[in-house]
Amino acid sequence: MTERRRVLMIGLDALDHRLLSRWLSEGHLPNIAAFAAGSHRLGVRSIGRTLHGAIWPTFAMGQGPGQHGVYWWTQWLAEEGRYVRNSHGAFHYDPFWLDLADAGKKVAIFDVPYTPAVHRPGVWTANGWGLHDEMEPQSYPARLLPALRKRYGDHPLRADTMHSMAPKAKRAMAAKMREGTALRTRFLEDFAGRTDWDLCIIGFSETHKAGHYLAVTDEDLGEGETADSVLRRILEPLDAALPRIVQAAGAGCDVYLFSLHGMDPQVDYSNLGRVLASYAQGRPVSTEAPARDLIRRIRDLMPAGLQDRVWLALPPSVRNRRFGQTSTSGIGSDEKLFTVAHDSAFAVRINLRSRETGGLVTDEEGTELLARLEQASLASQSDGGVPAFLEMLRVQELHPGPRAHRLPDALVMPNPEIPKLTSLRLPDGTEVPNYVAEARNGIHTGDGFCFLRTADGTSPRRDVLQGVDFAPTLLRRFGLAPRPELEGEAVLP
Repeated sequence: MTERRRVLMIGLDALDHRLLSRWLSEGHLPNIAAFAAGSHRLGVRSIGRTLHGAIWPTFAMGQGPGQHGVYWWTQWLAEEGRYVRNSHGAFHYDPFWLDLADAGKKVAIFDVPYTPAVHRPGVWTANGWGLHDEMEPQSYPARLLPALRKRYGDHPLRADTMHSMAPKAKRAMAAKMREGTALRTRFLEDFAGRTDWDLCIIGFSETHKAGHYLAVTDEDLGEGETADSVLRRILEPLDAALPRIVQAAGAGCDVYLFSLHGMDPQVDYSNLGRVLASYAQGRPVSTEAPARDLIRRIRDLMPAGLQDRVWLALPPSVRNRRFGQTSTSGIGSDEKLFTVAHDSAFAVRINLRSRETGGLVTDEEGTELLARLEQASLASQSDGGVPAFLEMLRVQELHPGPRAHRLPDALVMPNPEIPKLTSLRLPDGTEVPNYVAEARNGIHTGDGFCFLRTADGTSPRRDVLQGVDFAPTLLRRFGLAPRPELEGEAVLP
């Protein structure tokens, strides 16, 4: 009798492969090191450097951003002229595990970012127990997420409010993330031993939040700690339990320990995109800090911890509306080129008559505007006199598809050699200070890793996986033919 196929996927979200390799070589995390030594090590390539919010949807759908249209937790909806959460119906897509459910397989999805709940018998989804990004909790069956919290407790990770952190606060944050890893590991150890699942995917978002604030790994955090040491300890509970988890999953289980992208040390300066968009249109550029409205002035009088508690106590719909208000503040209805909320690279949309509510420009005029923006960005410099931006990507040319119009029209990519930008010098010599205080010092990369241990000893056909390759690989592994529209290739038979 053929042994039943099972697959366990443990996602160490945003954990940088270079860090993990160094830790393992230095003798840290011995159980992860032993697992890695007995596994196939694969590189992973994703779009983390650009549309980082599209990484997990691309993994889950097996198709690129032009097909699913998701790139951040809140997105501009052209036909309504407002920001909506990516749970809006305009951004719904079907993940590949729907095909597994249709074939009678039992699937369990826990805290996999930017993925929709599949309301189908045989598919469990609990998203929002401890997720880094601002996403609405989803549970199917409805009782699953409350039951998870009741048995294992509230997770310390909630939506990132992106405040500046002093060294003491970073140590405290990392300790909380370690607690979160311990909670999640305890749950996974219990769940792995159950017999009522075929595919289980679980995301460890603790490493994502920590990576944003601890990317400068030699930063001294006091009390003998560095960013490197506290970041590494976040993984210790999983390291301690990994052999038991693998054993509980059973001899017939393929196990993936993976990350779809990593982190580089760099401070986000995408807020200066609005300045560059104005310059490209020939509009006046202000060198003054933008005025804060009454709510923000009141907020700034509060300690950071109280700000966080008040913000997270608000209903998600209120948070989204407020975020939309602040994101569009100062953008007039006469803008021909406007920025949309994003981070790392700054994102712009053309105010097209053919697409936007109240659109102003033709397609030909929009093409000219993007050309001007590209010229301005390439000629702009940092305060050190080096190029502030390296390239501009025309997103919808890179990612064509039926939902390409949901994506930004262009991304202006920051120079990765500039760790921190305090001011931007425009082509005409105007110096614009960066008024946003440093909050996070890590931005996404497109390089991940995958340690793959197959139950039957099968070797992968390639050494590098693309984000779109996971879906066909998993479907093949369960004996299903991937649908023709999937963009990747299976690396296992």
